[in-house]
Amino acid sequence: MRSALLELHLANLLLSMTLLFTRFIDWPVPVLICARALLGAAGLWFYLKVMGWRSGSRQAEPDGETEAASAPTKATSSEATKGRMLFWLILSGMLLAAHWMTFFQAGRLSTIALAMVAMYTYPLMTALVEPFLEGRVDFRRSGVDVALAALATAGIAIIGLSAASLDRMGLLFGLISAALLTARNLIIRRRLHTQNGSRIMMIQLTAAGALLLPALVFMPFSVKPGDALNLILLGLVFTAFSHTLLVRAILRMSARTASIIASIQPVYSAIFAFLILKESPTLATALGGSIVVLCAILESARQKHREA
Repeated sequence: MRSALLELHLANLLLSMTLLFTRFIDWPVPVLICARALLGAAGLWFYLKVMGWRSGSRQAEPDGETEAASAPTKATSSEATKGRMLFWLILSGMLLAAHWMTFFQAGRLSTIALAMVAMYTYPLMTALVEPFLEGRVDFRRSGVDVALAALATAGIAIIGLSAASLDRMGLLFGLISAALLTARNLIIRRRLHTQNGSRIMMIQLTAAGALLLPALVFMPFSVKPGDALNLILLGLVFTAFSHTLLVRAILRMSARTASIIASIQPVYSAIFAFLILKESPTLATALGGSIVVLCAILESARQKHREA
């Protein structure tokens, strides 16, 4: 659907600004991630409460004697299904927390540019892995996705490697971050496709925040003027809202399509860094960004053609 593409591009636009908040809020990374996750989860819980959401999926309700006769069996089956769904929701939330941690750690060990290069190999990972999970490895159908993902990754590499010294540990953490994000997105697409996007994100953020909750107790940090407003923006707008849009898009298109289009985030980041932090883009940034934008436009066009 056209709305899915619009939501995906809006999500990428918002997510591209999240790294800026690491400059605005001077807290330890685990504390910042925990706070943004819990605040985002609270915001989504309130939204779902207001909307009167009672269930994450819609299923037809049987009636009559058939319902009465099969009630125990269906109740057991329903409980088992809910248990499996909860498992995948919590696991994907833990993967999200680990992704955020390794990504920021990559930036700490090397440079933000190199961290972006390594992490944004995830479109290529997704394009390579998803066909195998679908059980139909037909590169006549998925070959274009792989080619576009590789080209987008090359564009990001031009942006990052031109300004970064190759730190092996930073690169390693960035690649781990990419693998974690790939796994999380594929779980959403393949295991949680019957769930509501806002509910998925609420539980994932709750799991991520709970995993990092000890950081709030054991890691010292100080709250400065302006931190509260920045945290509210980060938690509600740039985490809860943007990630919910991303999840909704993934539920309505293939994970590899969403990830290829998401490759445009580093380009948005470079633009915002120029507008807000006055960091002038280099020639390499312009060249690599042009390649990434081209890939995103082509994949968006292919997605529209599929839906036509």
